Amino acid sequence: MNAYIQSKIAEDFRAGQAGLGTMPAVSNPLLLTHHDFLAPDLDQRVIAVHRIYNRGTMVRLYRDMATISGTQDLPLTHAGETLAAIMDAEAGRVQGNAYHNMPHFHEVPVNGNIIMQAQELYGDKLSREEKATVDFMTLIHDKGHPGGTNGKTPFKFEDATYREIEPILDMYGIDARTKKRIHYMLRYTDVFSRAKLADDPAMLTGDPVFDARTKKLAQIVGYADILGSVGLTPDKAIQQGEALAQEFRDRQLDASPVTCPKGHQGFLKCVLGSEGQFERNGAIVFNRFVRRNTPIVTNYWDQKNSMIAAEHPADASAQPRICPSP
Repeated sequence: MNAYIQSKIAEDFRAGQAGLGTMPAVSNPLLLTHHDFLAPDLDQRVIAVHRIYNRGTMVRLYRDMATISGTQDLPLTHAGETLAAIMDAEAGRVQGNAYHNMPHFHEVPVNGNIIMQAQELYGDKLSREEKATVDFMTLIHDKGHPGGTNGKTPFKFEDATYREIEPILDMYGIDARTKKRIHYMLRYTDVFSRAKLADDPAMLTGDPVFDARTKKLAQIVGYADILGSVGLTPDKAIQQGEALAQEFRDRQLDASPVTCPKGHQGFLKCVLGSEGQFERNGAIVFNRFVRRNTPIVTNYWDQKNSMIAAEHPADASAQPRICPSP
């Protein structure tokens, strides 16, 4: 399998390179500058980077991430490159998902690497190993996602993903402590079960310094996962919400036609905390867009839900639910 995957990496990378003729003439489109982070159109610049990588392969994206992070030689990066090749080969596996699909798999790693770049400029420095971990986690956080939600089984999809990737981690000699960190960070992406994770001793190493850093890295990955839903353009936030609602309808998991009775602000508080904005790390550079988007997107969902409730009065008194987890 290792030989096949290595050949697949080379094949997909060549294919990605062949399709880059229309891309900007820059060595690494993922690399942003201090000027970019201060620009009033930072949100649109990030979306432009999304579009570039959505035309290429996961391998090409992952190699660009590793170049920026300076982690090309680390075993976890090699494991991630193998998994990127596998995800390229398995793209059809998520083709039927309206939200958890290849564009999402490209965009979340872009978001995470950009948040780390902002952190390098404005905040807490990360080690090479920590950068490699964030890049790896944003790459694989939804690998093989079947669409929909965990339902009443916390961490169901996250644990399934960990079982899929663990043999690759072992193949590249990833140590037990890093594997535990990866499993913790995967579970952290289950937004509505996150409180159950908290300080679960079974998911932590017992090293207070290492575990505290794990929680910080997990938050970066969590923010990267939902950046498009809250912190880029209003159109992007609405599109993400509609895609997730469509995925739930496709899986017949949204029993009520009322898409999001608690509205956008309830969703924000759930994924970002009581303040409804990014609380720390490099993601805070996007808070100006969160503040701008909140009333626009809230108004959109309020109007839509009011229209749906009027069309389906039997559902109007239904118990309000928080928006489904991304």
